[in-house]
Amino acid sequence: MKLSISKIFRLNTLDSEERIQRVSLIRIILLTCFFGIPYSIIYITAFGIWAGSLVVGTYITLSFLNLGYFYFTNQYNTFRTIQLVLILLLPLSTQVALGGFMSSSAVGITSLLAPVGALMFHRVRVARIMFYLYLICLITAGLIEYFLLSQQTLVSREIQIMFFVFIMLAASIIIYFLLEYVVSQKNQSQAIVLAQNKDLLIKQDEISASNEELQQQREEMQALLDVVQGQNEVIKRNNEDLTASITYASRIQGVLLPTEQKMLDLFQQQFFVLYHPRDIVSGDFYWCEQVEDKIILAVGDCTGHGVPGAFMSMLAIAGLNSVIFQEKITSPELILNALHRYIYQSLRQDNKMNVDGMDILLVSIEPEQISFAGAMNSLFYLQKGVISEIKGDKKPIGGEQYGKVREYTKHHIPKLDSPTILYLSTDGYRDQFGGPQGKKLMKSTFVELLAKHHTHPFDTQKIILDTTIQEWMKESNESQVDDILVVGLCV
Repeated sequence: MKLSISKIFRLNTLDSEERIQRVSLIRIILLTCFFGIPYSIIYITAFGIWAGSLVVGTYITLSFLNLGYFYFTNQYNTFRTIQLVLILLLPLSTQVALGGFMSSSAVGITSLLAPVGALMFHRVRVARIMFYLYLICLITAGLIEYFLLSQQTLVSREIQIMFFVFIMLAASIIIYFLLEYVVSQKNQSQAIVLAQNKDLLIKQDEISASNEELQQQREEMQALLDVVQGQNEVIKRNNEDLTASITYASRIQGVLLPTEQKMLDLFQQQFFVLYHPRDIVSGDFYWCEQVEDKIILAVGDCTGHGVPGAFMSMLAIAGLNSVIFQEKITSPELILNALHRYIYQSLRQDNKMNVDGMDILLVSIEPEQISFAGAMNSLFYLQKGVISEIKGDKKPIGGEQYGKVREYTKHHIPKLDSPTILYLSTDGYRDQFGGPQGKKLMKSTFVELLAKHHTHPFDTQKIILDTTIQEWMKESNESQVDDILVVGLCV
């Protein structure tokens, strides 16, 4: 019956407690109607007593109407209250209609189902009120019987006993099976809860095992983290030591570069040097010395940058000193020829797969002319406001790909009455990425900058070039990709 009642009244979606209450109340209604029908029929057919039968029939009709109301509206609270009132009033009304306690075989006692039902299906406060109403109705029925009804019974003593047994039997059956159903449902709910608790305990054990595993993993991770942190400390100390060593090496490299005072002595205020190593030390270098009546200036870009480039730059400076001061070579193209041999031999490039070398441009400033030779690099100069380019040879210094002996070309720039401005640069400035599209600055833009600002004082030109390249990188958030070296001077 539980399944059919639950299905008919759409109670399967409710939780267990709510479903038990509603099914139990519907069962009471059906059982009281079931026992009320033969009770009513017997009184009509056997004794011709219509009053009691009419009350019972009214109860059955109202109960089924109430069930229909609940089916269509699902208003359980209203349905419950109406039915408990009907259960309270029906038996006592029947008792009065049948002539009293003896004539009705004490049918009024079944009104006790109302407060019992309220206790099961409602709050205790409501059940207590219903019990008080039951007591009031029971006393009222007794007073009505004593003062208003005839003392003559409508049925014989045997019939009274039979109906008394029938009434007690019906009430007992209703109460018992109702309680049995409630207890079975409670046990079923408890079994479900126990099963759920068992599952929860199993899951709890699984969670505990997982927690232990996680704890073990956490401890392993912590141990690993401690090892990594220790290694990081070692790496940090090594990095600090290495940085300190490289920083000290940069001081040594700086000592080998021309001092600002030497440049001032040679060119007065008519020069600038824009020098930005990408790392602490640089593969770009510049070299300047006066040899008799000549000023020889070189700007070089060695293979790589950072520490490897710095080693090559120091080798190149040593080579220039050797060629110019020991071998007494002062012509630019011959200096480059000899410098190539020096690098080639120093790095043993005749029997090793070694392509290290440099791009370099070298000018010799003489009283009557300026001579130039370049390896993979160009010289830019301005005379009378016109900028020109002299390209160097497409052969680097060093490397085994062109052999041991190389010949470089000498170029001449005649001196005019007006000043000549020279710009010597490595490729780091013009190859720097940046701008709105993250592209290279390019040689054409670099030349335009030189031509546009050549009339400014040299310290101003340096600031303009520096600011321009910094803003160029910032536009696309680029970092410096190579060493930057630009030397400008006026002769």
